[in-house]
Amino acid sequence: LGQTDGRAPSLPAAPTADIAQSSLSLAGIAMALYRREATGRGDYLDMSMSDALMSWTPHALSNVLGADTAPDLGEERLYGGAAFYNVYETKDGGHLVLSGSEMSFVQNLLTALGREDLIDCCREWGGAQQPVREFLNEAFKTRTAEEWDAWLADVGVCYAVVNDLREGWQLPVFR
Repeated sequence: LGQTDGRAPSLPAAPTADIAQSSLSLAGIAMALYRREATGRGDYLDMSMSDALMSWTPHALSNVLGADTAPDLGEERLYGGAAFYNVYETKDGGHLVLSGSEMSFVQNLLTALGREDLIDCCREWGGAQQPVREFLNEAFKTRTAEEWDAWLADVGVCYAVVNDLREGWQLPVFR
């Protein structure tokens, strides 16, 4: 997508083009098999990894298509512009991720934190959410990840403690 914060581009943690292409191929194969069952004729698939990957970029395409400019990732919803789609450091150097920007989650968390005045900022995208991101950056640094996990469990917000791969494999859900 490009960087606007001075950082060099980095490799994704997952082979995104491979995953996109294989997922779309699976859907295409399923549709071809269904067509064969329904009509007696199959289909021909010609799949492109780059086409598949580009089909996964709708959240960052508005500036590209509308203004012929690269997206500013700091303003894009899924890349750091949204306060409730973001990663926050905790007091112990751990991290939490908020992953739901629906207004019910926004209202639940900001009300529980005593900052109802920031709720309306989350109705807008990009720079309008900067005060919320700044507040959450500071707020999450006041407790450990474990303390936040316990506190957030009943607040009604979409979040998770960020684990490294070893910690992730130790979670009860994977045992």
